[in-house]
Amino acid sequence: MPNVKILCLEVGGSANRITDIPAMDNLVVNSPFNRNYINAPQPGIGAVWKYRVIPEHRGKGIGGTSQINSMVYNRGNRLDYDHWAREYGAVGSDYASVLPYFKRWENNTDKDIVAANQGFHGTQGLVQVSIWTEPDPIIKIYHETIQGMGHRVTDINGPVQVGTAIVQAFITGTGRRFSVSNAYIDPNKHTNNLVVLADVLVVRVLFTGRTATGFEYIRKGVRHVVSARREVIVSAGAINTPQLLMQSGVGPARHLLELSIPVKQYLQNHVQTDIYGFIKDDRLSKCSRQLDASALTTDNQYQYFTNPGKDWPNISVEPRLRLAPTEASQMAQTYERVAEWADYYRNYTGRHYLQMMLMLQRVRSRGSLYLSSADLYDYPVYSSQLLTERRDFDNFVDVVSWALYLADCWRLAQYIEPVQPVPGCHQCPKANTCTSVTII
Repeated sequence: MPNVKILCLEVGGSANRITDIPAMDNLVVNSPFNRNYINAPQPGIGAVWKYRVIPEHRGKGIGGTSQINSMVYNRGNRLDYDHWAREYGAVGSDYASVLPYFKRWENNTDKDIVAANQGFHGTQGLVQVSIWTEPDPIIKIYHETIQGMGHRVTDINGPVQVGTAIVQAFITGTGRRFSVSNAYIDPNKHTNNLVVLADVLVVRVLFTGRTATGFEYIRKGVRHVVSARREVIVSAGAINTPQLLMQSGVGPARHLLELSIPVKQYLQNHVQTDIYGFIKDDRLSKCSRQLDASALTTDNQYQYFTNPGKDWPNISVEPRLRLAPTEASQMAQTYERVAEWADYYRNYTGRHYLQMMLMLQRVRSRGSLYLSSADLYDYPVYSSQLLTERRDFDNFVDVVSWALYLADCWRLAQYIEPVQPVPGCHQCPKANTCTSVTII
């Protein structure tokens, strides 16, 4: 559309060589490319973190969170899309309606996956997707263990989404992160109809009546106003979009209630925790060195999803291989009980380990987001209210118990050490299975 002029306002800057390296994901989440939001302290949750402040990583740069995330290409379960369309009247959000858009922007370079799942993948889009063909030996063992438990090999973005699979990732065939910026901005930097302004703070959306007509923003300390002739698009993420709308005066509760329009706080967030199994033989991992003097962990990005259950599973397990820092204090520096955690990690420094990231896909607990003040630079009050619904709690206990059982399976237990109780978990026995449950 050469006749359409586009202005893109972005709070952060451009990607660089560091953000483009997949194995540097742990580094970029501790960089200016991360907004570093925090979840409001919640009783009974997050005692491992200082002051019970659980971090929430959100991207701050051109391309948003695609600059700092784990690059996993996971569309989500098709039944979720159908549920949104049916339950909330989101016409056009059912999976059959959105699938053509996924295919349109996807450039999947794995011919086997495309051939085996015809009609579910695109090969002509701008966003590159690839897959690793030579996983580490321990990942192969993990994969075989899952299959031995009765789970089939599948494509989580294909017609059958339940099972175990080497997931696809937003990475080029040469091993470079492929963010939204890489896909859409980089090839169009020198076009006449696109202007990208970086390091901008958008103050508010401007309205004429009920129609959004532009933005007010601050750049280099100077306020500016810009108007749009065609349309205004607010795409600031799950936290910043409602913050910006509230700063713009959208959604006065009293007025909406007078019109019998209910006002709700309906924030939902995935719940995640990790289980670590240290590998007995380092030859089973290809992680061979640490990245720099700060002893950041490396990540080979061979990631799998395991979705036990029916066609609409509620849990995912994503294993990764990592290399622990050489100093125990570096592994424990963000925790509440620094000394206890440093002592816990002392036997594992410099070693390879299998990290299993356990996550609930559909949560029932509801949180909220409010403005903390009228100051435009203050972060909003963000409260997920994790595990406040009993069913979420029970489901989370189930997935943790399943992962501990997996680590104790005869196939996998030969290669990783038993998972040890962590500091603060005094009710757990000295074994890799738990007989009691406590959330700290």
